[in-house]
Amino acid sequence: MPRIGCSSLATSEGVGESLELPEWQQERHSKQIKRKVMFDQLDGGAVLQSTRVILVAPKFSANVGAVARLCANFECNDLWVVAPRCDPLDDEAKCLAVGSPALANLTVTDSFAEALADTTGSIGFTRRDGAVRHVHPNLSRLMEAQPAYLSPQAGCTALVFGREDRGLEMEELAACSELCALPTGRVQPSLNLSQAAGIALAQCFERRLEEVGSLQSDLVEPHPSHAPTEAEWPAATSSEVDFLVRRWGRVAGAVGLPSVEYDGGKSHYRRRRASGHLRAIFSRARVNTQEARSLIGLTSKILKKLNVPLKEDDENTHT
Repeated sequence: MPRIGCSSLATSEGVGESLELPEWQQERHSKQIKRKVMFDQLDGGAVLQSTRVILVAPKFSANVGAVARLCANFECNDLWVVAPRCDPLDDEAKCLAVGSPALANLTVTDSFAEALADTTGSIGFTRRDGAVRHVHPNLSRLMEAQPAYLSPQAGCTALVFGREDRGLEMEELAACSELCALPTGRVQPSLNLSQAAGIALAQCFERRLEEVGSLQSDLVEPHPSHAPTEAEWPAATSSEVDFLVRRWGRVAGAVGLPSVEYDGGKSHYRRRRASGHLRAIFSRARVNTQEARSLIGLTSKILKKLNVPLKEDDENTHT
């Protein structure tokens, strides 16, 4: 793939180190480097400090670099790449990132579940509106329904983007708390990966700024000194919700119902079973940690009453 707008003199630290650049260009890049502010130097913390960007199986490193730059543009420093089909840290990525700290802090994993594990909410972006999941028509509608998604006190929210050629798979969409579309026109409805990420990050950034007033505001609200009320309880993480859904799947299997969340093949329109409905309910409700643990305890009692032995990992996890 040809390099996009990158000088052969570019380095991983950005351009401007080579004496071969014209004088005006050296001065320009020097000013860019000097005015860079690292995330740990921001008063009150980054605007999107509780937001994570996840790229699933990106094919082109240029897209990874471009998204990393966008993360820096909108003060998001938590970038993950899952099962990349390219080298996410090659020269192309570094060139497009333009020295973004998000690329320097990039986390690469082969497991989508690991990327979601410590998040309390996730938004998967897709153009497919299947029968088994509701897709919000735009981010504004989603944020109206789930205003807590951008609040640092609510935990980490992931923005999940799929492959350039085929988007997110059914299992990945099912693992996301919410699904959302990015409206486009009829002439060219599809977006490039980095374009989609830029639109989503810009909208999240703008909404968060409206909440805090301005960049000069105290972006991190003080932690309450009193015992947290129900509204202040932390949302359950993705791994806690996964465990809860698996537990209810075991209950369903014990009473003769399918224990799987979906069946009927790998089509986007396959049938949702009881466990799949429960996951959708838990995601919409943003079940908190206390609620999740209570429901897990309930499944333990039900399984015990049905004489279904708990697995060893069931007994030692999330209790």
